[in-house]
Amino acid sequence: MTGLVLVDGFNVLPYRMKKRREARSRRLTALAAAALAGCAAVGAAAGWDALDRARLDERRLALEASLRASGAKVAEHGRLTEAEAQRRRARDTAAPLAAPAARFLALLDALAEAQQGGVALQRVSQQTNAVELAAFASDSQAAARWLKLLEAVRGVEAVEVVEMKRPVPAPLRAKAAQAPAIASGYEFTALVRWTVETPAAQSKKALVASAKGRSK
Repeated sequence: MTGLVLVDGFNVLPYRMKKRREARSRRLTALAAAALAGCAAVGAAAGWDALDRARLDERRLALEASLRASGAKVAEHGRLTEAEAQRRRARDTAAPLAAPAARFLALLDALAEAQQGGVALQRVSQQTNAVELAAFASDSQAAARWLKLLEAVRGVEAVEVVEMKRPVPAPLRAKAAQAPAIASGYEFTALVRWTVETPAAQSKKALVASAKGRSK
């Protein structure tokens, strides 16, 4: 049984209960407001985090697309560079093989022309950087002209006479009247030396050839 609280003849119990209910309501309201504020803060943080993740994903996708494009360009550049390197190696490999052939053909042309000038070629011996020629000349002037012609061939550095002698032995001098050109002629051996290119000159030629290839 609830006792009555009388103040100056008034019952103050209902007033106190009302105050308690109001205080309880204020506390509940404050708790609800705090909870709502907390939920709002959590929601805002979650929203901001989601937005940040979306931005990061967008940047990541853009970066991946850029890397794929760059990778394709790098791969294409690498392919073109390798193809150019292969062509350069092929040219560098073919050049040392083509040069001796071209020089030898030029020498053969000169020899064919020289046979008209009183010199007959007897033997050709190919060496590493030279060609040994054995020939017969009707006289020393014809031999000199022939050797001078060989010196003008492209790629020839020098022409050296290794040996020169008369071919007709003494017992056969009786036949010299029938073949005076032979009797008065000379057999000789000449060494045609090719120009040897230094590594620097070869490198310069390769660079020039490469530049010409790129300009085409």
